[in-house]
Amino acid sequence: MTIKNYFKNLQIIHFAMLSGQVLIFLVLFSLRGTGSTETSFAYATILLFATILGIIGGHVVFKRRLLLGQSEDNLAQKLQHFRAALFLRYGTLEGPFLLSIVLYSFYPIDNSYLLINAVTIVLFFYYRPSAKLAKDLLKLDYIASTTVEEGSMEL
Repeated sequence: MTIKNYFKNLQIIHFAMLSGQVLIFLVLFSLRGTGSTETSFAYATILLFATILGIIGGHVVFKRRLLLGQSEDNLAQKLQHFRAALFLRYGTLEGPFLLSIVLYSFYPIDNSYLLINAVTIVLFFYYRPSAKLAKDLLKLDYIASTTVEEGSMEL
């Protein structure tokens, strides 16, 4: 697989995760309707805490995994760490999203708490994988940066 195909595959996985979340949200929202007018404070607190923990925890885990990638000498190994870091970040964003869908579907939570889903979706868009992102975050040298830009090297 070439580097160009590597990033294309990452973008396909990213799109699949994002579209899955949006489709689940739309289906459950259409089945439930307008939502509850009464919000359970306990569920709302759990959801807010899980989202904040997911965003901050995902950032910390992501940065630590990138540090492992930066210390590697081989470009292929650096890109493997980059992919693992992205998947960890996506997982920590998807967790609160799925929790909010469950709470919204089965417990009394107002529609306003679905804004948390909007935050995670926006972050998912923002964290879209690309060769430029990998170059910047992995702090690649000139030769590795040029190789990633060209995208023709086999991994």
